[in-house]
Parts: sequence; C-alpha cells; structure tokens
Amino acid sequence: MNYIQIYENLIDRAQHRLLEGYVERHHIVPKCLQGTDDSINIVSLTPEEHYLAHLLLIRIHPHVKGLLYAVKLMSGQSNNKKYGWVKRRLSKTGFTQEHKDNLSRAQKEKADSRTLEDIKARWAKGEAKRQLKKDSAIITALIYAIT
Repeated sequence: MNYIQIYENLIDRAQHRLLEGYVERHHIVPKCLQGTDDSINIVSLTPEEHYLAHLLLIRIHPHVKGLLYAVKLMSGQSNNKKYGWVKRRLSKTGFTQEHKDNLSRAQKEKADSRTLEDIKARWAKGEAKRQLKKDSAIITALIYAIT
C-alpha cells in the first residue's frame, strides 16, 4: 500500500476545498520533521481526516517518536468517529490557555531528535517498508470512512 500517495491525496484534497464547522489545523510537514508554522504548511482537516493523516504519517515515518506521540494523544478515544465527536464538543466549550500550553509543552518534550537524513536512511534500508505492511486493513477502513 502506498501510504505516501494516500497522504498526498488527502492533503491535496484539503488544499482545494473550504470546510465549514469544526476543523483542525494540520502541519503538512510535521514540526518534528522540521515543518514550519507557515500558512503554506497548514491545511484544515476534519477530526477524522486529521487522525487518518497522523496514522499515515506514522506508517511513512515509523521511527519518529513525535508522530507516535501525536497519534497516542488522538487515540484516547476508542475510534476516530468518537474522536471527531469529542473534538467537536470540546471546541464548543474551549480549552484554557493553561491547557493549551501544557499540551504544546508535552508535544515538544516528546518530539524526536532524529534528522530527516536518518529517516531517509532507515527508509532506504527497508525497515519502514516492512512496517508499512502491518495493519493496512485499518488504514484502508479509515480511508473508506472519510470518502
């Protein structure tokens, strides 16, 4: 399964539409992979798409701890549908600035220190390829859920 192509298609779709209601901002190139906060690196996704994007990213970059931590935070709910429902409810009540600061600090502390060159080297060795074969049914089901 070509997770990179699926991720690129998801991002391309997000860049060419306008969502209404609750949306989540997603870094196309994650900050733990040296992505920036520039508007060109941000897209709006539904909570379900955001969850899927991060699942795809950990398949593409399986050794980046920052990506794994993001999915762990998002996976506090039993599935991505409940995740979306909870996130929409939370958006109505809002987060305190202290909570936002704590989440941001936790994400920065867990960010992986590996360089992009390290990730590319592991990918070339085939480690990532073998990992991508696992759990493809989950990713496929999530893709069908958002289409």
